[in-house]
Amino acid sequence: MQRQDGGFQNQVMAVQFAILIFFLVLAPLYLSGLIPPGQWCCGVFPGDGQLNLWALTWQWRTLPFQPTQLWNANAFYPAANSILGSDHLFSLVLLGLPFFWVTGNPFLAYHAVLFCSFAIGGLGFFMLGRLVFRDTWAAVLSGTYFVVAIPRTVQAVGHIQIAHFQWLPWSLFFLIRYRQTGRQRHAAGFAAAAVLQILSSWYLAVFEVLVLGIVIPFSFTGVRNRRMVLTLMAALALIAAAVIPFALPYAGSASAEYSNVAAASARVTDYFTPPAGTLWSRILGIQGGWGERTVFPGYLVIALCLTAAIQIACSSPVRSPDPVGHRAFIGVLIAGAAAWMLSLGPFAGASQRLPLPFYYLSALSETMSQIRAPARFSQVVIATLALASGWSLFQIRTGLAGKKLKNGLASAVVCAVLIEQFPFTRFTPAVTPRPDVYQWLSHEPENTVIAEIPEYYGTELWSFSAEYMLFSIFHEKKVVNGYTRNIPEDYPEHARWLADFPDHEALVGLGRLGVDYIVIHRRKFFQEKFLEQFTGLQSGREQIDAANDMINEFNRYYSDCYCPAGEAAVQRVLTSPHLELIRRFDDDYVFRIREEILLPNENG
Repeated sequence: MQRQDGGFQNQVMAVQFAILIFFLVLAPLYLSGLIPPGQWCCGVFPGDGQLNLWALTWQWRTLPFQPTQLWNANAFYPAANSILGSDHLFSLVLLGLPFFWVTGNPFLAYHAVLFCSFAIGGLGFFMLGRLVFRDTWAAVLSGTYFVVAIPRTVQAVGHIQIAHFQWLPWSLFFLIRYRQTGRQRHAAGFAAAAVLQILSSWYLAVFEVLVLGIVIPFSFTGVRNRRMVLTLMAALALIAAAVIPFALPYAGSASAEYSNVAAASARVTDYFTPPAGTLWSRILGIQGGWGERTVFPGYLVIALCLTAAIQIACSSPVRSPDPVGHRAFIGVLIAGAAAWMLSLGPFAGASQRLPLPFYYLSALSETMSQIRAPARFSQVVIATLALASGWSLFQIRTGLAGKKLKNGLASAVVCAVLIEQFPFTRFTPAVTPRPDVYQWLSHEPENTVIAEIPEYYGTELWSFSAEYMLFSIFHEKKVVNGYTRNIPEDYPEHARWLADFPDHEALVGLGRLGVDYIVIHRRKFFQEKFLEQFTGLQSGREQIDAANDMINEFNRYYSDCYCPAGEAAVQRVLTSPHLELIRRFDDDYVFRIREEILLPNENG
């Protein structure tokens, strides 16, 4: 009976913590403006956020009815499987599919998936902390920190797939439970959680393999139960079998260039530099940026772990009540240290000449060579600190006398972590209005092919092409334009035609490609001041105000940043005898290529 009561108590605490996570997630997002009231069905971060929403929406619509066409999306026409130019996000597709089915709203489903990444991960670390330390406050701190850690919030804004590191704690939880009990259901739970994590993102696949590759040997060293070992090997084989069909299409993808990798690598100082708008930034006057190199874990968590380390050095450490959990925890610490080293990228120092482990692993592994942002290994560091902070609090509480003192200290630490990680700034939400031209295109025949101008490929503004992909979820027609990491082989030529439009070669090329409509957006030809502002924001560690200025330009639909080149482009097209104006919607023009230009001329 006691065991049943204890299990019921654990379930009640899990539900209570899940409710706590709900408020921990929504309060910062609403108060900071990332998801403002009344608009949280229409905002998505420009660039990669739009790309991910497009990929998710296409798969939500395709998976139930045409699973064989899951990756054969409508961008980069006529290329096939255009989704595979970036992450397929399959685990996120499965997670968001019920929300999309019920609401039919891709924006709402997108934000629901984003929220789940916090809720599932926070609850997972709570359960993992309870399992390893048998201490509720330690578990609460682990789960809370994972939910509110600044580096996770930064990735969640633009890279929803990187924020979905929520299945790691569950894979560790079931792995430890399997080592404790030997039950096959726990082995199945481990395999399922690992597959979901690996199929969230290829970055997260590398992170998951890194952690499990270290934790499994630590946890199963000395196991003599042949059946347990064979079951574990079967679970690993099932994981591989589930992942291989998703991995094969990515084989041979282009490797990242070291110059770009170095720019997206963390520095040691980045781990001690709070980004602008946070508590420590305001107190210390330090103005760090928000981006790939935002890896600041928080001074309090660092101090908490150092305090526990000093306590251990001065006296006998208090071991975890569970030996299996303790060994797994040591494995996680080693994985976190390895991830920290890898996050520093291929080279060290200002001269960028001293090779680091990432350099050698990239030369040996094709998978590692695909990683263009080593700073994202900080997600493993954050996961490690989430567990380590709970362990530190467990060590400190064990050395105190009196229940009130222990609980008072623990609650104060949890509240302090929440305050330290809270973004005390105001983000401008990205609002994505739908132009009328896309509503009109939605009524055109299903096989209609569209090309949109201006084309940004080869410029600093290429990420703006993601907006064309985003709006294509409304009309669902094939689009020549696109934005992704690995482009189709013939896309540069198509982009050149769009850039040279309406030259004769461009008209012939687009016509023979089968383009039905060419949409020209007069307001999307930008002036030099806007280009300089955007380039500076991309290359530097600017303040939140600069990012908000950029988002304001998006929200005003570029009304204050276009240049006369847009008007000139429209006039050139209007005077072309080979183009026919079909419709006009304010600043958006729809043209059709006349068939006579596709006929051979007198010279053949």
